Parts: sequence; C-alpha cells; structure tokens
Amino acid sequence: MNVVWIEDALSKYWSVLDFWIEHNGSSKYANDIEQEVRNEEKRISENPQIGSIRIYKGIELRYRPILKNFGLFYLIDNDEVLIIDFVDNALLIKENNFYTVKNKK
Repeated sequence: MNVVWIEDALSKYWSVLDFWIEHNGSSKYANDIEQEVRNEEKRISENPQIGSIRIYKGIELRYRPILKNFGLFYLIDNDEVLIIDFVDNALLIKENNFYTVKNKK
C-alpha cells in the first residue's frame, strides 16, 4: 500500500529532525529517528492494520510509536495510508482512545 504524508505532518517531522540536530550538535539522533520512521512506513505499507486504533472526532485513526518518544497517526483511505500527524509523545494525553495535545507551559 502506498504511504503518503500530508503537508502538516511532514512539516512537523522535519521540524523535529531539525530541532534534534541543532540541540545535539550532531545528526546522529535525527538519523535514528529518520531510519525508524522509514522502517515504520514499510511496516505500515505492508500491514496497514498494524497500528493501534484511536478515535478522534469520529474518525478512526491508527497509531504507531517511533523510538518511544514520537509517534505516527495515520488513516487508511482505500489503497493509500495517509500519515496525518507526527507527534512528540511527551505532548500527548491519551484517554479513552482519544488523543489531545497538552498545553505548553
């Protein structure tokens, strides 16, 4: 199955990689994130049902963790998988199969 990123999710993903390159003064961790995202894209394309189900505003999304600190939210649309969000798990509150972003303080 073809995996497609929506623009907002891709923008968040690149921002995370840029942050870690600047924060660590090295691209090693960013490369680890990037490799794991590629691996997960392959897993999802081969078995789209692999993600755990989350219901958000009446829409069934699937979630896959990336290196415990990040995650992909996606939905299955006919013959495509649409990655709709790349998230920092530290900013998520998970309750009753919903996800919301914590308020930054």
